[in-house]
Amino acid sequence: MSFNVSNVLTRPGYTIRWLARAQPVGTVLVVFFTARLSVSVASYLWTQGPGTLMPIFDTVLMSTFWLAVYMILTAFLHLFATMFGGRGDPGALFWGLMLSEAPGMLATPGVMLALGFKLVIPELATLFGFFVFLGIFVWSVALKVFAVSNLYGISGGRALFAYFVAHGVQLVLAGMLAMLVPAVTMGWISYLALFAQ
Repeated sequence: MSFNVSNVLTRPGYTIRWLARAQPVGTVLVVFFTARLSVSVASYLWTQGPGTLMPIFDTVLMSTFWLAVYMILTAFLHLFATMFGGRGDPGALFWGLMLSEAPGMLATPGVMLALGFKLVIPELATLFGFFVFLGIFVWSVALKVFAVSNLYGISGGRALFAYFVAHGVQLVLAGMLAMLVPAVTMGWISYLALFAQ
């Protein structure tokens, strides 16, 4: 079996089975970073217009962020998929989650089409751009759920539930951390100010 990016988009079952056996780090990273770059370029084309270098920096920062998010999400998904009766390899799940970003590679061409609409039918350009991003998001989530279902041998409904519960737990923990860091920082500043006199 060989890898083809179009297989991620059109034949996800084939790709997931290949991924579970091969776990190709380099290939998955290339797909992941290419998709992130395409989404960054599309976002900047849509909001800023052409001629900016920010997508490169955005790609580096957001890719690092999403790698950390997928590591944490993999742990929670593995936990919940196992609780729902599945058995699978968390390593293959991590690569599957990253590979599910492949629809993002279509973001830049989709936004370029939407910008073309701006020249002809400006009223439809915003709507078309919205549907481009919405379609990519839904497709990516569907691939993630499909990966959980196939790699852990659970039904699509259980995989979807595990995915949303894992994301919910992740968001709650992120919110708690977002409140805890400023509180601890302010506490230390107050402590230092009190005893510095």
